[in-house]
Amino acid sequence: MALLLSNLVAVSTAYGAALAINGAYLAPGTTKMGDNETDNLNAALQPVIKFNFGKGVTGETTWADNQSRFQLVKYSDSTVIPIIVSKGDSSGFTNKDIAVTPASSLEYATTYKIICAAGVKSNNGDSTASDKVYYFTTIDQPSNPTLSSATLSGSTLQLDGLASIGKDMEYYIDASGTADINSVSVTDWVYMNTVTDSTYSIALTNPNLTVGTSKVYVHFKGDTNNAPAWAIVKGGFGTDIPIAQGSTYAFDRNINISVPVLIPASDDANPTIHLRNAGSEVPSGNVMPSMQYYSRLHPSGGIYGVTANGAAPGTAIQLSLPVELNLNDIWLKDKDINDVRNNKISVYLLDQTDPNAYRWMYQKSTDRSEIANNVIKVTADVNRANQDLIFGVFYDNDAPEAITSNLVSKTDHSLTIEFQATDESDIVQFDVLRTEVILKDGIQGKYIKSTDPDKKISFTIKADQIKNTDFSHFKAIYTDNNVEKGKIYNYEIMAAEDSLGARRGTGLGGINYTPDSDEEIVQRIKKDILSPGSDYHLSFASSDSADSVTQDLISSLPGWMIQGSEIKWISSRPDIISDTFLKVNKTAVTDPETVILTAKIKYGNASDSSIVVPVTVRWTAEAIVDSVDELKAAIHSDQVTTILSRNFSVPSGEDLTLDFKGKTLKPAPTVPDYIPGGLSTVFINGSNSPDSKLTISNVNIDISGKSIQKIFYASGPVTLNNVKVIGSENSYYSVYAVNNNNVAIMNSSFAPVKTSNIWSEKREGIEAPILHISGSTFDGGGNPGYGIYSAGLTTLENNSFKNYHASDNSSAGIFIDNASDASIIGNTVTGSDIGIKIAAATAGVSSSKINSVSVKNGESAQAAANSLLKDGNNVGVNQYSVVITDKTTGSEVYKLSAFPFIPGSFAPAAGAVNVPLDSAIQFVFTGKEGVKIDQSAIDGNITLNADGAVVPASVSIDPATNIVTIAPANKLLYGTTYTVSISKNIADVSGKNMPMDIGWKFTTVPFATFLNPAASTPWDVEVDEALKIGFSEPINPDSISAGQSVALQLVGGEAAPFKYELRADGKLLTVTPTQKLVPGGQYKLTLSSPLTDTKGNTIGSPQSITFLTQSGSVAETPVITELGGSSSPVADLKAGRNYSFDIDIKNNSSSLDSYTVYVIGRAGKGARQEHGGKVILSGFANLTIASLSSRITNIPTFTVPSDATDVYFDVFVCDTSSKHILAKPVHFAYKVQR
Repeated sequence: MALLLSNLVAVSTAYGAALAINGAYLAPGTTKMGDNETDNLNAALQPVIKFNFGKGVTGETTWADNQSRFQLVKYSDSTVIPIIVSKGDSSGFTNKDIAVTPASSLEYATTYKIICAAGVKSNNGDSTASDKVYYFTTIDQPSNPTLSSATLSGSTLQLDGLASIGKDMEYYIDASGTADINSVSVTDWVYMNTVTDSTYSIALTNPNLTVGTSKVYVHFKGDTNNAPAWAIVKGGFGTDIPIAQGSTYAFDRNINISVPVLIPASDDANPTIHLRNAGSEVPSGNVMPSMQYYSRLHPSGGIYGVTANGAAPGTAIQLSLPVELNLNDIWLKDKDINDVRNNKISVYLLDQTDPNAYRWMYQKSTDRSEIANNVIKVTADVNRANQDLIFGVFYDNDAPEAITSNLVSKTDHSLTIEFQATDESDIVQFDVLRTEVILKDGIQGKYIKSTDPDKKISFTIKADQIKNTDFSHFKAIYTDNNVEKGKIYNYEIMAAEDSLGARRGTGLGGINYTPDSDEEIVQRIKKDILSPGSDYHLSFASSDSADSVTQDLISSLPGWMIQGSEIKWISSRPDIISDTFLKVNKTAVTDPETVILTAKIKYGNASDSSIVVPVTVRWTAEAIVDSVDELKAAIHSDQVTTILSRNFSVPSGEDLTLDFKGKTLKPAPTVPDYIPGGLSTVFINGSNSPDSKLTISNVNIDISGKSIQKIFYASGPVTLNNVKVIGSENSYYSVYAVNNNNVAIMNSSFAPVKTSNIWSEKREGIEAPILHISGSTFDGGGNPGYGIYSAGLTTLENNSFKNYHASDNSSAGIFIDNASDASIIGNTVTGSDIGIKIAAATAGVSSSKINSVSVKNGESAQAAANSLLKDGNNVGVNQYSVVITDKTTGSEVYKLSAFPFIPGSFAPAAGAVNVPLDSAIQFVFTGKEGVKIDQSAIDGNITLNADGAVVPASVSIDPATNIVTIAPANKLLYGTTYTVSISKNIADVSGKNMPMDIGWKFTTVPFATFLNPAASTPWDVEVDEALKIGFSEPINPDSISAGQSVALQLVGGEAAPFKYELRADGKLLTVTPTQKLVPGGQYKLTLSSPLTDTKGNTIGSPQSITFLTQSGSVAETPVITELGGSSSPVADLKAGRNYSFDIDIKNNSSSLDSYTVYVIGRAGKGARQEHGGKVILSGFANLTIASLSSRITNIPTFTVPSDATDVYFDVFVCDTSSKHILAKPVHFAYKVQR
C-alpha cells in the first residue's frame, strides 16, 4: 500500500477530530460498495463512484487538497488510471459527497480498486484518520454485435442498441431489403468512425430507403465468426415518408401506418405521411379525457400527431399503436378480444374545432383484435387536405357509471327488463345474476336473497345485443321467461372491471322485480309493515319506543323492495316529526306530544293509506340533540339533566348565549374519535365571524374519555363562565383559540388533556387571540403539555395550575410564546416541570412583554421574572419557577430554580379590586414539608406601601402555620392601591433564602361610584335627568354640602344649581338639577373633602365624572301615511297594507349638530332589546341641523303582516359614530284593524 500511495501528497499524522467515511456507492445506486476484490461486479466502463462523508467536504479552503486524496489502480498490476475528482452533479449529490470518475473508458472484465487516502478534511477541519479501499469489476465484453433499431429522419439514419465499445464496427445498408448478407463484398461494408453510448448516426447523401422494407446490418470489423445484427429501417418522428395506397409503413416506437385508400390532392402530388409526438401540443388540462379517470398507456406520452400531406378527402389511414400497460398481469390475462376488461383500452381523437375547448372523442373504429400482442388499431378518414389528426391511447381507469335497469313489461311468467349503463369507452358485455328473494327462517317480512344455488341463474348479454344510443349510453333489452307469480327476483347487473379488477354493478345488491300485479305488490308491502320484526316495520332509535320518541324514527327501505314501489309516511305534526324521513324536531315540544303517522303505499295504479301509527314525542333525563335550537330547548326543559350533543357551531352573524343551569353536556355517540394525522374533530365550534360571540356558562362538560382534538374551537369571540370540563384525558385541547378575537374564561376548571388545556395560536398574517382568564383551575394529570399556551395579548389573574410533566422537563403550567404581551398576576403553579415558561426573540425587534417588562436580553429577562414574583404569582414549588428562552436559538436566557419556600394564598388576592377597608392582610409561607421560617428575619423584610410611601404596620407570623399577618397602624384608605413587599432576605431556620423579592398588589373600594351617568355609558344625560352616586359605606349626611363637597358645573361656564337627596341607608345620593341643563353641554360632577362615611373615613382625593347632555329631541307623534291612500297621518294600521314612516327631530342646542336616526318596527311586543316580535321595519337616516326641527322622510316603507294585532316602533337618535345617544328614545304603539 505504501507503494500505491507514493504518488499521493504526503499525509499528515496530526489530524483534528475524526471525519467519518459513511461509504462509497456506484452512482446512481444506493447499495454500498464492498471492500473485497470479488465485490461490485458488472460496473460500467466509465462509472461514477460517490464517496459520502459525515460532514461537508467541498469547501473552497479544503477542496484542492481533498481532490488529491483519491487514486484508481488496476488490481492485477497496480497500473494507475487517470481520474476526475469532482463535486458531482446536482442530482443525488450534496456537500458531503465527492465524485470520482475514470478519465476514459476502462477495460472489459477487469477488477480495479479505488483508494481514499487519510486526511480528507471537512469544512470545519475534521479529517479522516485512515485509508479506505474499495473494489469493483467492469462488465464482460459482448460476444455478438447488437442493433435494436434503425430510424430514418430526413437524411439521417440513426442506429440504436449497439454493443460496440471496445471493437471497431462496420455497417451495410440493404435498400431493397432482399440482399444475401453473406454474399456482400468486404469492400461494401462501411467503417463506423466513432460509436458512443450505443448510438451511431449515418448521414445519407442519397436517402433512397423505404421504411418497413430497407434493412441495416452491423458487425465487428474483421469478425467472421459471428453473424451480423440487423434491423428494418423505420420512419422517424418528424419525418415526411412517401406513401402509396395499400402499403404499410413502420415507424419508431413500434408504430405502423397503413394506407388502405389514398386519393392524391392533385395529379402531380406526392403524398407523404408525417408522424410526431404531439403530447406537448395538447392544451393544459386536456392531456387526458376529462370525463373519467384515465391513464396514458405509452411511457413517452401515448399522444401522436399524424398528417397526410398531399392527400385529398376520402383518404383513409389505419394506425397500429403500442399498448404498453404498466398494470398488474391480471389485465389482459385471458388475451381475449371479448374479455370485458379490454374494452377499457381505447383510441381517442382530439377534437380541435374549438381551440378554447379541446375535447377527446372516443373512436368507435378502435380495433382490439391484436390486443394479445399489445397492439391496438384505429382507422380514420381524412376530411380535408393536409388534415392534422392527434390520437391518444388511454386506459379508462373507471368502471361504467349509472348501471341500472327498468321494467319494460311483465306477464305472469315473464319479465322484460332494459339494462342501462353509461361509459366513455365501449361496453361489450353485461353479466346478470338473478337470485330469488326468500323469507328468512319463515319469519314474515324478513327477506333475504337465497343462497341456494338452484335459485340462482346467470346469463350474459353480448355486444351484438347492446346498443350505443348516443356517445356514452348503452342499453340492452332482455326477457326472462323463467319466472313465477308470488316470487321476487333480484337482478344484479355487472359491466366492465375497474382498476382493481372489481366490476361495477347495481347498488344495494341489485334491483328487485316480480310478475305479481300492482295490487298484490301493495298488499304484500302493507302486510310486512304490520308485521313486527319485518324489514319495513317502523322502528325506533335505541331506548326509544312508540310511547317515548326522542330521536329520529327509522324507516329505511327493506332489501326486498320491488323496483318502482313507493312508501311515504305522512305526519299529523310535520313541525314535530317530518314527512317521509321521520326527522324529530324536539324544539316544538314542551310537554309530551302525540303524533299520528300514516303510511301511504303506492305501486303502479294501486295504493293504500290504511296504516296509522300513533307515537309520543317527549324529553327525557338524558337527551340527544341535533341542532343549536334543540340544544336550547333541552337546556330549558325541566325533564333534561344530561344533554348528548353532536358537535355544534355558532350560527354565522349571530351571538349564541347558553346558560346550562348546571346541566351536564356530553358528546353524542356519533361524535367521531380523533385519529392523529386525520381530520380535525371539534365538539363546540365558535363562529369564524368576529361579530358572532359564543357565551357558555354553568355547565359540566363530560367528554367521557372520547378522543376529541379540540373540545372548544374558538375561531370567534368566546366567553366561558363556570364551565367544568372532565373526562378529557384522551382529548388534545380543551380550548383552541385562533384569529384576532377575544376569549374570556372565568371561574372554570379543566381536567387533563394530551397537549394543552388552553392553546392560543398566532397564524401567519393574523394577530393572535386576546385571552383573559381568571379564577380558573387547570390540572395536567402528570402529563406533558401546558395549562395555557398563548402567543398574543394575555391576561391571567388568580388561576391555579398543577401537575404538568414531560420526560425532558419542558412542560409548564403557563407558556407565553414570542411577541406576546402578558399580564400575569396572582397565579399559582405547583407540581410541574416549570411554573412559567417564556419564549422571547431576544435578538430581534419583536419580543415578549411580561407585566410591562420587554424581554430583550438576560438583564430584562431577569427583570421580567422579578415582576412575575412581585405580582403575587406563586410558582416556586416546581422544578423550575421561571424559565425564559430565546425563541430563535432555543437557548436559555434566564432560569429561576425552585424556591426553598415561597409566599402564597394572598389575602386580599393579588390584583384584587374593590377590597373593603377592614380586610385582613395575610399570606402563607409554603415549601417542603415541615418548612420553618426564621422569625427573627421577618422584621423589616415585609412592608406595606401605598403610592410609593411606607404604610406603618406591624408584622407577625404564626410559627405553627407560617401564616403572616400585616396589621396597618391606621385604617386603609378608599380607592388606594397597596403593595406588599416580601424581601429575599427572609430565611428558613436552615438559613436558606428565596432567590428574589416577591410581592403583590390590591386596590381598595372607591369612596363613590358614579351610577348615572356611569363612566362607560353611551347615553348622554337628559337636560333634567337626576344624577345618581353610590357609596361603598353609608355617608355621614352632615359632610354633604352643595357646591363644596358636591359640585356640578358647566365646563368653562357657571356652576349649575341642584338639590340632593341621600337615601335612608346612606349609600345612594341623588343630585337633581333645579333648572334644565344646557342641551349639548359638557358638565363635571365632583365629590371632594370633607365627605366622610359614618365610620369617619374620608374621601381622600376628589372623585369626578365628566358627561354630555342630550342636544336633540324626538317628536311625540310620528307621521305614518298609507301608500296609495290619503296623505293624512293615520291613527291605526290595517293588516296587509303598506305604509311610510316619518318623524320630526329637533336640535335644542345653540350649535350645528349631526344625527343618525334609527327606526325599528315590530309586529308583536315592541322593538326594544328585551322584547320579541317580528321585525317589519328597520332603517336609519342621517341629518345635520342647527336650532330647529327637521323631518326624517327617507326611512324604508313597511307592510303590516296579515296576522298582526299590534305594531310597535322605537326611535333612537345617535351621533354619526353611534357612540352617543343624543335624544331620549321614544316608543310608539299602534293597533291593527281588520
